[in-house]
Amino acid sequence: MGIYSKSVLLLWLGIALAGQVKASEHATPYEVVKKVEAAVTLLAQNPQTTLPEFSDPSGRWVWKDTYLFVLDCSRITVAAHPVSPKLIGNNHAALQDVRGKLFFKEFCQAPEKGAWIDYYWPKPGEEQASRKISYIKAVSGSVLRVGGGLYEENLKVEELMRYTQEMLQAETEQN
Repeated sequence: MGIYSKSVLLLWLGIALAGQVKASEHATPYEVVKKVEAAVTLLAQNPQTTLPEFSDPSGRWVWKDTYLFVLDCSRITVAAHPVSPKLIGNNHAALQDVRGKLFFKEFCQAPEKGAWIDYYWPKPGEEQASRKISYIKAVSGSVLRVGGGLYEENLKVEELMRYTQEMLQAETEQN
């Protein structure tokens, strides 16, 4: 492993442990990116067969304190959601967070390379919104976007984008 790869790994380790009392109970940014990347690859191969997996609350796309969700951006709807199935199929173009952000529209504008987007959303089982930061990525050749997030007050979108690009570039160089 080169110096560049080691520094990226150390940066991700720092982010993963930032503000967490027990890292084993909380998903890390690294895990979110890796799960979203895997889901995007899977959905690009066969979306019709694999899409129902993402609504399974005990499936592989739910781990620690987070989960993945899938959007259909042709209609700005949720296509799959393991925690809030009532969101599936409804148009969310006008849905705003507590600060007025039209985050579903922003999700659907996420590029194929992926983007971190912050917004306010209730944690599972809670009613009050907390800051959530989600990694959203387009499924190549599709209207679908996959997202996964963290409830985190301190991580900055710009830092996460930089670290994500460095991590993915380092992994590409290793392969």
